[in-house]
Amino acid sequence: MHPVMGFQRSCHMTFPLVLAIIVNICSIVVFYSVAISAQGKTLKTVDVEYQNAIDEVRQDLADSNFLKASKVLSRLDTTFQMPQTDLDLFISTWVGMMIKSEQYEIDADSLLTQLMIYYNRCGESVGLCDDAMRSGMLGLVDGRKYEVAKEVCDSLITGNPSNLDAYSILLMIYKCRLGEYKGTAEGIGKAPFSDVAFDSIICLHELLLLKCDLTLAPAAVFQIIEDCFAKIGDDIARHKLEDAIRMYESGNTSAAIDSLKCAVKYAKTLEEPAYNLGVIYLQRNDAKSAEVCFKELVDNNCKMLEPYVRLGEIYLGQGHPKEAAATFALAEARVTSDTSQHAEPSFYYNYGLALLKSERYPEARAKFTQAIAGDKEFCDALYNLAGVCLRLGEYKCAQENLRKACDCWGINCRAMINSMIGETAEQKQQAADSSR
Repeated sequence: MHPVMGFQRSCHMTFPLVLAIIVNICSIVVFYSVAISAQGKTLKTVDVEYQNAIDEVRQDLADSNFLKASKVLSRLDTTFQMPQTDLDLFISTWVGMMIKSEQYEIDADSLLTQLMIYYNRCGESVGLCDDAMRSGMLGLVDGRKYEVAKEVCDSLITGNPSNLDAYSILLMIYKCRLGEYKGTAEGIGKAPFSDVAFDSIICLHELLLLKCDLTLAPAAVFQIIEDCFAKIGDDIARHKLEDAIRMYESGNTSAAIDSLKCAVKYAKTLEEPAYNLGVIYLQRNDAKSAEVCFKELVDNNCKMLEPYVRLGEIYLGQGHPKEAAATFALAEARVTSDTSQHAEPSFYYNYGLALLKSERYPEARAKFTQAIAGDKEFCDALYNLAGVCLRLGEYKCAQENLRKACDCWGINCRAMINSMIGETAEQKQQAADSSR
């Protein structure tokens, strides 16, 4: 056989086989392409179906139809691996079912078991689950499901002894049940007093000192609390101050005041809570309450400048210029001794008014001058400086500053100058000088 012919024959014999292999490969590629395309379409469809089901659950929760929501969630949890970000829906649903357990004729204990299983699955989304749990527990308390709510709190505390929400709700439960505080005091007394357990510590302190017999709690627990306050009183106050700021910024001024009162109560050296409380009282036109806040700070020789200034302004507004002047003097001493403190021109102006009304004219003149040095266009300061100069017999000073005040206000003051000074300033000044 000729080698070339043999080769040609061999190629001829294998061509159909090669063609078949190529066709099969193409078919496989097409098949997998179609399959992948179909799979993508299926996943997209599934995603839409899942989101629709989640939206349905949210609507059921809004309608308090917890039983229906639970059935949808159970089906979803069986069919899909639900993300942690949606597990708060289980919390809201199962707590809701506990609220309506009698209506649904479902054992509350079995619901609690399932609730804690879902809660423990929350992982990194525990914050969302905690919010849902807090709302749910409040719903249980509102529905007078005290025993059920207590079991939920106990379960949460068992898993996390520092759970503030659980302790707060537990305290609420005991308040609602015949003023029974012993259980709460004993429960909170077992909690670790870390720097995040402020609310728990405050709750126990309230129970021990204000609302129940000290014999209800072991002496050791009481001592732990007292030692704790000595160390972290300012931390508690700072924590409540931050709460107050958030509440104030959200428009809930009453809640902000409550938090600030709590912060003031526990503060050891922190001055901001009392000062901010006073400022809010001023905004509410409650000068008397503001005075109490600022005066306590001033009496304790606070480091902040603002309480002295505010208290002086309150005294001035109440018609007590001597008290105002004395308080402004303390503020000025702060500025003098601490270079980081800075007094505004308005401070020196108000200080000048207090001195003027106290008939301390030379000192008033100096303070009005300081106010003008900080603000050349301080019209009222210029006018009052003119008045002080007039009382001191310094007529040229009076005329000069009265003209500046009128220019500042943009008015013609010739008639005013004539009525206040009468003769020319030079004549009056000469007469005054000769009489000295």
